[in-house]
Amino acid sequence: MTTKQLLALIAITSNLVCCGQRTSSLKPPVPQLPLTKPYVAVYRVVDPADPNKVHYDTYTSDGNGHLRVDHGDDYFQIFDCNAKRCTFAKKSKRVYYFIDKTVDSLNCFVLPEIIDEGGLQNEVPDFDHVTNPRALSRVPSTDIKLGLGYKQHSEPKDFLGYETVDSHVCHHYFSQPSLQLKSEMLYCPELNCCIKYSGAAFGKSHITTLDKYSNQIDPNVFDMSNFRQAPASQVQPDDKSR
Repeated sequence: MTTKQLLALIAITSNLVCCGQRTSSLKPPVPQLPLTKPYVAVYRVVDPADPNKVHYDTYTSDGNGHLRVDHGDDYFQIFDCNAKRCTFAKKSKRVYYFIDKTVDSLNCFVLPEIIDEGGLQNEVPDFDHVTNPRALSRVPSTDIKLGLGYKQHSEPKDFLGYETVDSHVCHHYFSQPSLQLKSEMLYCPELNCCIKYSGAAFGKSHITTLDKYSNQIDPNVFDMSNFRQAPASQVQPDDKSR
């Protein structure tokens, strides 16, 4: 190999690999809007370091901009895209508190990436001027005040192409911005959510796979009439809920 050929090979390799990151020249598809289909998706979450450490998270979409996420048995969240509000609740105490975009000066409203393909591409829905999630536009993500502090939306994922899993055609995304941060996911447009989502950050990792899926939802899961508002300290999840 000549010196010129060697330098060309190094240049190509440098473009493909940076800080352990895989890159793709494929153009990603137009991201599907989130929560446009009613469904219940139950995910099995496993810690690869301890396969016996398993819990289940349940995501319920009403197809009209509302999402409920049940973490374990006691703690859950409700994302209301129309009101731009995130509610945190605890079943055992029947209490909740919420963060409102208008009241708490949220500059964007962020949904979990596992159900939001735009989030995988580092975009977030703009809920400022619309009430119908089907008509949402997209804006670049910024620092987002959500929960008890600021959350920086994650790095955009590389689009690696299409992959068929159990007859579902999925969009394959991957990201590794550093040696300590890595994530990979298979998003299924047919189901309006991910089939698989794995990640690792600073020594902790998880593999999240879709365990059950149904288009039949219980509308009562969004009913908070039997809960009372309480300070955030009374609603925070504990280890027993995971």
